[in-house]
Amino acid sequence: TCNGNDYVAVLDLWNQNLVGRIPDEITSLETLQVLRLPNNTLVGTIPERLLDLPNLLWLDLSNNQLTGSVVSSTASGSSPLLTLYLNSNALQGTIPYFSQLTSLRIHGNQFSELNPLYTTSSPLKRLVAYDNKFQGDFPQSWNLPNLIHLDLGLNQWKGSIPQSLWQNLPSLEFLLLNEAQLKGNLPATTASPFLSYVWLQSNQLTGTVPETFGQNWLNLTTLQLQGNPGLKGSIGPTQCLQWQQQGLVEVIRADCNLVSCSCCTSCS
Repeated sequence: TCNGNDYVAVLDLWNQNLVGRIPDEITSLETLQVLRLPNNTLVGTIPERLLDLPNLLWLDLSNNQLTGSVVSSTASGSSPLLTLYLNSNALQGTIPYFSQLTSLRIHGNQFSELNPLYTTSSPLKRLVAYDNKFQGDFPQSWNLPNLIHLDLGLNQWKGSIPQSLWQNLPSLEFLLLNEAQLKGNLPATTASPFLSYVWLQSNQLTGTVPETFGQNWLNLTTLQLQGNPGLKGSIGPTQCLQWQQQGLVEVIRADCNLVSCSCCTSCS
């Protein structure tokens, strides 16, 4: 697609059976705003200057066979990039910080580190990075007023879920931290009343379920707590009533021999 001056603004080649490498010549398209090449068989590395294109707003290279690291000299500076989808490749290292990003999807790769600046990046609405090779300390400083979707599960984190994650994400709807070796306690309260999917299963959570846990959640659909052998206590009638009266609940699951739960739809 060309703009009014006959310069290329949009290049969309989704699912076109493309094979081979992304040509370096694509970095000469300085008016390019949207580049979508997902669902192909692209190999090799991402051209070094691709993420430095001065007008690029949307980049989707997902579901290919790309390798290597992600490089940008304009990251955290002048880049206008809003959407970055690199999921389902074999990329490594870390993702440079793009300060204007609203949506980052990098799941299904081999990234070893999450840039900590993304945990306090105000524009960010979606951070989806499950099934990578994260093995370091779980981020402890969170402040994302607009974040809706957070998925860091299926990794090998060290450390605990901090209170700042529960208290400084007021817009959160999807929280998926399953199978991530995370420690810590469940919170008595959370900043977001919008939580709908809460996946905390198969971690190392401990302590007693607070009586007020989740009482302000208005849209709960799925809560998964099973596979945390150090978690005990009960999910009481007040919590159950609050969740069930919305009519949205599909799954509430816990280890019922450790956490009594009158409204659980299944027990492990």
